[in-house]
Amino acid sequence: MSALRSPRPRLSVVVVAYNMARELPRTLQTLSACYQQGIEAHDFEVLVVDNGSAVPVPQEWCEQWQAWPGQFRLLRMESAQPSPVAAINHAVAQSQGTYVGVMIDGARMCSPGLLGQALQACTGVSGAVVGALGWYLGPDFQRQAMQRGYNQQREDDLLNRVDWQRDGYQLYSIACMDESSMDGWYAPIAEFNALFMHRERWQRLGGYDLGFDMPGGGLANLDLCKRALELPDSQGVLLRGEATFHQVHGGTATNAPLRKAIDDWQRWCAHYEQLRGQPYAPPQPPRALWQFGDLPESVRLHYLRALVFSPQQDRGGHSPLGMNFDLATWAMPEADWKPRVFPQAPPLAAQQAIAQLLAHAMRQKNYWDVVHTCRWLYEYHPSWQAPQQLLALVAPWLPHALPEEVANPLLKAVQAVLRGEQQYGGIVVAAESAVSHCVLSDIDTPSSSSMTSISSAPQWLFHSAALLEPLHFSHPAPWAGHIPFAGWLLAVQQPHTLVELGTYSGISYLAMCQSIAQNHLPTRTWAVDTWEGDAHAGAYDESIYNSLRRAHDPHYLHFSTLLRMMFDDALPLFADGSVDLLHIDGLHTYEAVRHDFETWLPKLSNRGIVLFHDTNVYRDDFGVHQLWKELSSQYPSLHFSHSNGLGVLLIGKEQPEILRQLCNPSNTVLQQQAQAWFASLGARLERRSEVLMLEIQLQDAEYRANHEYQAGQQRHQWIEKQDAEISQLNTQLQGVRHHLQQRDEQLADALKHLHQRDRQLTQTQRDLQAVYQSRSWRVTAGLRTLGTAARKTGVGRLLRQARNALRYVARGDFAGLMQRAKQLHRDQQRHGRLSKLQAGSALEVGILATGHTQFVADILYLALKSIGLQVQIISEPENPNDFPLDYYIVICPQMFENLPPGHQRIVWQMEQGVSSRWFTSEYIAMLENSLAVLEYAEQNLPFLEEKGLTYPHVFFLPVGAFFGYEEYLSKKRGAGRGITDKLQGLKPEYDVIFYGDTNSPRRQAMLGILKKNFKLRVENNLFGSELHDALRSARVVVNVHYYEGALLETTRIYECLSLGIPVVSEASTDLALHPDLLENKAITFSPIGDEDALVRAVAEKLQQLENSPNEIEQDFIKIQNSSQQYFHFMLYRMLYALKLLDHAQWDGASANFSLPGNNLVLGLPETWRRRKFYKEKAGSIFGKDVYLFDGLRYTPGWVGCALSYKYMARKALELGWQRLEVSEDDVALSENYLDRKEKISAWLDEYSDEWDIFSGLIAQVHSDTKVLAAYEYRGEKLLIIDRMVSTVHNIYASNALATLAEWDPKNEDAESNTIDRHLQNAANLRVVVALPFLVGHDEGINSSLWGFENTQYVQWIEDAQSKLLDLYFKFMKN
Repeated sequence: MSALRSPRPRLSVVVVAYNMARELPRTLQTLSACYQQGIEAHDFEVLVVDNGSAVPVPQEWCEQWQAWPGQFRLLRMESAQPSPVAAINHAVAQSQGTYVGVMIDGARMCSPGLLGQALQACTGVSGAVVGALGWYLGPDFQRQAMQRGYNQQREDDLLNRVDWQRDGYQLYSIACMDESSMDGWYAPIAEFNALFMHRERWQRLGGYDLGFDMPGGGLANLDLCKRALELPDSQGVLLRGEATFHQVHGGTATNAPLRKAIDDWQRWCAHYEQLRGQPYAPPQPPRALWQFGDLPESVRLHYLRALVFSPQQDRGGHSPLGMNFDLATWAMPEADWKPRVFPQAPPLAAQQAIAQLLAHAMRQKNYWDVVHTCRWLYEYHPSWQAPQQLLALVAPWLPHALPEEVANPLLKAVQAVLRGEQQYGGIVVAAESAVSHCVLSDIDTPSSSSMTSISSAPQWLFHSAALLEPLHFSHPAPWAGHIPFAGWLLAVQQPHTLVELGTYSGISYLAMCQSIAQNHLPTRTWAVDTWEGDAHAGAYDESIYNSLRRAHDPHYLHFSTLLRMMFDDALPLFADGSVDLLHIDGLHTYEAVRHDFETWLPKLSNRGIVLFHDTNVYRDDFGVHQLWKELSSQYPSLHFSHSNGLGVLLIGKEQPEILRQLCNPSNTVLQQQAQAWFASLGARLERRSEVLMLEIQLQDAEYRANHEYQAGQQRHQWIEKQDAEISQLNTQLQGVRHHLQQRDEQLADALKHLHQRDRQLTQTQRDLQAVYQSRSWRVTAGLRTLGTAARKTGVGRLLRQARNALRYVARGDFAGLMQRAKQLHRDQQRHGRLSKLQAGSALEVGILATGHTQFVADILYLALKSIGLQVQIISEPENPNDFPLDYYIVICPQMFENLPPGHQRIVWQMEQGVSSRWFTSEYIAMLENSLAVLEYAEQNLPFLEEKGLTYPHVFFLPVGAFFGYEEYLSKKRGAGRGITDKLQGLKPEYDVIFYGDTNSPRRQAMLGILKKNFKLRVENNLFGSELHDALRSARVVVNVHYYEGALLETTRIYECLSLGIPVVSEASTDLALHPDLLENKAITFSPIGDEDALVRAVAEKLQQLENSPNEIEQDFIKIQNSSQQYFHFMLYRMLYALKLLDHAQWDGASANFSLPGNNLVLGLPETWRRRKFYKEKAGSIFGKDVYLFDGLRYTPGWVGCALSYKYMARKALELGWQRLEVSEDDVALSENYLDRKEKISAWLDEYSDEWDIFSGLIAQVHSDTKVLAAYEYRGEKLLIIDRMVSTVHNIYASNALATLAEWDPKNEDAESNTIDRHLQNAANLRVVVALPFLVGHDEGINSSLWGFENTQYVQWIEDAQSKLLDLYFKFMKN
């Protein structure tokens, strides 16, 4: 049996211990897999660091709890320091998990869901910094408790009284919050004693600061929490129901006497200020803390206290009822007070007195008395909201029927205040007498046994939350009828997470947000919609979404988020079991609403409720009523028939007793009372909404009438304009017809010339029929008998040209034929100037560039000079009729009036196809008549093809960065500044700069928003050194598109990155083609057209520059190097293809290039259809570890293919790789490819010394093929033969790589030197093939080498597979 293999954990937890022989075993037990819930054992590991304990921590303590070998690891610090920070950093460095959790105090026991909830939060929340509140075991803060006799023995007795090993949540019943968490869930967090985050975030922070070297670490933990929470992209997450519980152990901070603790705190603060240069202050995170998870029963009363009473607020002199109950909340209108209550006494004093009484009762846990008193106050003064709000907080935790006969001293005291019999000064004495019989153990979640029989509408049905007056009315009006119930439901359920599917104008969503805000509910909300319309809502424009944003954003952004996406796309954003309230109101067909319910059902929590609107609509294809009929019989439910119907479905098992009673079908009377009550409340709002909609419709009608009148006045002007345009189009049409006639004549001449060659080469054509026998062998087999004669007479090239021309004719591709003829003509013109190369002289190249393309000229200049060419940058030709250099690369050729002749001219096309203003017929003709066209944007290639510009005339050449650009500029102009100076020197004058054309409405709108939030500089028509000086005056460059669908402005972006200036850019339609930019911290992308997101992105980038300049600097260097190398490779590739570099020069120019990986797909970016085809089919199966390689080009094409294989093999050998896998972009993969590949790879590893090439398919089996061996391996038939013909999908071992690297490019004999012929002719190469073949050959695309469709290979491949199977079975039989 094999040894048990340890899994790779997702979460690593580090615990540091020092002299904790009593406490540490309990801590480790609470971290064990048998104690922790909601997490698999293989998902976490625990690293225990013994930081120099007097008695070393025994290894057995760790081994006792591990569920797999090495799950608990013990590390010992050889040179332990008094501070634990070095020990924790050391352990994190030894850990394996993607996520890291640290516990600076090993004496803290954990709640059972701590690790599972932490892992869920880390994986489900972007930028998560996760923690839990800290608690003390015992009755009070431990230092106070210890002064009253609390010690380790009493703590042991306390732990023995609860069954914490079985139910760790019982620890809450014997604990209280510690100082760092004393203000509970709704107060700022200063410290997490169990802190979790992604490893990358830990590394960004650098872990604990080793400067905190005082015993115990001083403020090290508070410092780490503060830095983590204040990162711009951090989202603090509090695990609502989890905690750590501190045991008494004589620690440096927690168990010291008060005087010493105060002295220590002052020393720690002084040390912190010395390290940080400023006094310690609690964290100021960029966004509000999120609460995650549910509350266990044992912590609910603690949670209630945090909601109602905040000790911090009390100490600050505010109302003792906490931040939501200030004196303004308690102020009643004087008209309510003076006539009936206090004719003389000031109302404020009486209200303060009542607030004091209620607060004291809350301290004493007299919850029943508080509820009873608040109900009385609500009846006595129904307009007074403060008691009702307090009642809403307290009531859900208590029985709803209170014993009326029980005396209530609190109520009597309040009544005395209202009668004027009790003065404010005696309130404390009166409050002391208001202690009733109620104690903590009496309070629990309401149960059915505590409910009295309901025979009439109970008081709780009339909650004030149902009286919500909505601030926002819109279409559809029927939902207004359900706003009262929605407000009531939110107050009763108090969901933590609300999701609405289908928001439209927001009438329901905004009402629920308003209710949440007014009732101070702890709810986070999400609205999911495309805001594009559907079959039922109809299609609509952006005005609906914009109107919703205007109503939503100013009021609810702190707890609400609008998600503009499909419902299914939003699913990954929510953890399973996290949604408490789900409102489904999307497309209303039966199929659609059922799909929405079933896909979101796993997301619902154990408190989950689903609302269905339009359950009472039976018209058209509405099917909600049908689904409701099915579901309402499966779950507790309540149905409202008014306002198109609303269904309430209780999915979760843990529901408030109110809802369980209301949704119980046996309580018919109660349901009827609720339906009547909420229908009557909703009718008024529905009528208001309908009136508002009628007013809007009237306004629309008036507007349309006025608009039609104005349109009539302008119609005659429009007709005149159309007549003029028609006349202009007729003129252009005549020109196009004339041009087409000329092209037809040219085509006729070309065909005539071809027919003449056809007659001369009739015999040759018959011989060439044998060409179609294999990908290369059969293509060239017919030339064997003619090869020698052709080489002697010089007609070989003529034969190849004629053969290829006939293929174009056979396909009817006359445009391609013309393109090919032009290419041959350019080749002939170029041969004369290539004599310099043959003589060993360097070519002289001019770069023609205007000021606005100076950066592009600079990167070209560096690349060309680096390989020994003579280079000049020219802004304008001195003599428009004289171009003395060998070749010219013209950047943006439309900017020049005079251009070099076509055979000397390589043009770099840098306009976006999204706008056709530059692509005139003259511009296209100029591109066609150039030696080559360079295209900067891969997504532009299809557009150029529509204009007749395609492979092989077009080369893809993307812009890259210039590593060392500042130094280059400094030498060039005597000015410049390095990246480090840029980031760490004096701060620039402006926050943000934009440069470019601002005559775009969308740019103007974006810049206007930026100007309101930042110090903005806008520049236009600045070039060269003036532009660079302007860029250096700002901290960030912002890139905003001129057009909505624009491609990424890579020239601008790479120029800024070359200067070391960070960029914030709108995303683009082709952003996926720039993965290196997406993964780089020097640039941030925001969604297209999202003004708020752009502002946030700029703010975060500015914060990153403050907090982590070194990380950004490293990413500058990374992107400058990688993009510059790719640019150089693609530039030299183009020069090599045009034969402006010879083979030796190419080898030298490419010496420093590398390969992206050892599993490559060979293709040409210029043949964009093949690449698109590959990405959609085989690429989706291969996955991310397979890399596209842009193959080399050459004339003839088969030489370029062979050069690509030679290059890849040479680089693989230089890198020391033992094998290289290469597929071609027309490979076809079956659904079981990965399964078969895994088994075949295992065989290749196991029998590595028995093969040189694995071939995924073979197109032809040579008659002399010999079988060397055959295997049956895990169901795969593997045959080893001595030769092969195919390169569609091969794996090459070192011997084969050496053979590929030896291919001779000087031998251009297609009969004997194609790359597959070269491999076939090599001696002693062993080829293994799987049967049936592992891969296929895609039939849907043309060969980029020979010009015919791949369908011609189908029969050959089938024949080859059949022959090889015969050979396999014969060999196995013998």
